Amino acid sequence: MQATSRRQFVQTLGAASVALAAKSEMVWAQSAEFTLKLGNVFPATHPVNVRAKEAADAIRQDTHGRVDLQLYPNSQLGGDGDMLSQVRTGAMDVYVVGLALSTLVPAVTIAGVGFAFGDYDHLWAAMDGDLGRYVRNQIAKVGLIPIDSCRPAELANPGPFESVVDFHF
Repeated sequence: MQATSRRQFVQTLGAASVALAAKSEMVWAQSAEFTLKLGNVFPATHPVNVRAKEAADAIRQDTHGRVDLQLYPNSQLGGDGDMLSQVRTGAMDVYVVGLALSTLVPAVTIAGVGFAFGDYDHLWAAMDGDLGRYVRNQIAKVGLIPIDSCRPAELANPGPFESVVDFHF
């Protein structure tokens, strides 16, 4: 076995110190008090994800890094069924879901019925009115909280939002 010289020891120690300093800096830069996972099946270039990225950046800036909304587009966390299960168990925080929620809440399919509404204005009025309230109540019965007005693409979360820090989109 070859003896280690003092010079080799100091060089190794110096390299290890630099590596540890770099590692601790990365951990510091990545730490957030609240980290939320948002997943969906849409490609990263889909308007939902483009706006979600803008929202994530604004949330990170407005909360001074305390809230980090991490985006997982393009089924990175699994298909609709997988992500629905994850959001229900708390493994994922926010799920942008469409009609896949109908496996739990059949009433959500109304937003996908072709020609049920004359145009988008009628759809939005219905979903912001009594029909939307009914659908939101049905979603709440399975333990999810709709963030949007049960429009064709809605956001669901399994827990309460008590302030803007909890989440806004």
